[in-house]
Amino acid sequence: MLLALLALSAPSHAKSTRIPEMTAATSVTWVGIDYSAVKIYTAETFDNPNTPYQIGGGGYGYFYSPPDMRTYKTQADAFADFTQMWNTLFTTDALDSLKDAIKKDVKPTAAANGPTDLATSGHWLGVNGTAKETDMTPDTVNAMVAKWPTGTGIGLGYVADRLSKVDELGCYWPVFYDMGTHAVIWTERMCGEPSGAGYRNYWLGSAKHVTSDLEDVRKKNW
Repeated sequence: MLLALLALSAPSHAKSTRIPEMTAATSVTWVGIDYSAVKIYTAETFDNPNTPYQIGGGGYGYFYSPPDMRTYKTQADAFADFTQMWNTLFTTDALDSLKDAIKKDVKPTAAANGPTDLATSGHWLGVNGTAKETDMTPDTVNAMVAKWPTGTGIGLGYVADRLSKVDELGCYWPVFYDMGTHAVIWTERMCGEPSGAGYRNYWLGSAKHVTSDLEDVRKKNW
């Protein structure tokens, strides 16, 4: 299991040995993975409308093959429902690991960030992009968090940044925020290797690896 941790800028509490909001909290509310600004670089060109594209799962030789083997003409056509799958599977498969990593009770909310329509332009950027670069900043993240669910206590969600087959990394900004004011308590860009059988599980694996690395964040910050 890998992980690369990439901090583009120091988090707002970098000079503090402990984040009091996180130290005091006994639980957090999981609000989902926000894919509204994700950029995905695939290994497939999707340049032949007569090709029944199979979506490679990566270095393990697995493939996600639709039962009807229909032809995908665009990336959006192929992956339009994946954000809902990724959110659903994270909630069912990774919340226990998240609880262990941050040592807090984790409660999923019914008002999780909804699935993004990947059919909209801007998400699919060809085959040569890298996750090691980004055009997101903490200000970008703040603006996205302002639209996240409102409530009481501390919320936690991930902003999906880039998924790149070239360097086999998925990058996210985990965000702890005050659900009443939407003020960001802590965020940092973190990247993880994808792993798993099939394109769906393969890229969900990168989010799971980022989740595991939150244990180091906890030990350092609260």
